[in-house]
Amino acid sequence: MNIDPAKKIILDADVIIHFSKGGQLGILPQIFPNCRFHHDVIGSSNLKDIRLYCEENNIDYLTTMDFLAEAYHTNKLDEAACDFFIYNVKLKGSKLPCDSIAEYLNLK
Repeated sequence: MNIDPAKKIILDADVIIHFSKGGQLGILPQIFPNCRFHHDVIGSSNLKDIRLYCEENNIDYLTTMDFLAEAYHTNKLDEAACDFFIYNVKLKGSKLPCDSIAEYLNLK
């Protein structure tokens, strides 16, 4: 995932809620520090509502797992912390597409 640094990331509540449930809300600004200064990227885990619209309008989007993968790739969270994040988010009732960061990265 390479996000153009000239783009802004707009987060929806799902991503924020997942990072809160995963105990890592404070890391979001560290993963993408310039989110509010660029344009045209949506952060959402509600793909059934946004995917088609984004694809039809050529809008980039990121999911909770994309944010988590970026935290992993930039060494802000290690594998164990990512897996614990996923565990906590699921334990608190949210859905994520996998049970580990390794599983997610293999899907990409």
